[in-house]
Amino acid sequence: ANQEDHVSMGTIAARKAREILKNVQRVLAIELLASAQALEFRKEGKKGVGVSKAYNLVREVVPPLVEDRIMYKDINKCIDLVTSGKLVETVEAAVPQLK
Repeated sequence: ANQEDHVSMGTIAARKAREILKNVQRVLAIELLASAQALEFRKEGKKGVGVSKAYNLVREVVPPLVEDRIMYKDINKCIDLVTSGKLVETVEAAVPQLK
């Protein structure tokens, strides 16, 4: 009857966006960990400067996977690299064109 609904769905949308952000950060961390492990199998290949810096940063906090182990600890360390911004800072310092 020409009256607006004043119920805001903003807080629900914000919570959902935060949940999506955390999921994306987790996926990126897993991809980072998997990429570093893949490079273990291809050590003789040439890596780019940014890839080398990212690889070395991951290996500072997570050793290569040689035997089975609980992975959530490694994933959490990579999540910290992603969320802290350290990964981006390290790669951008090595490859200034990315800034």
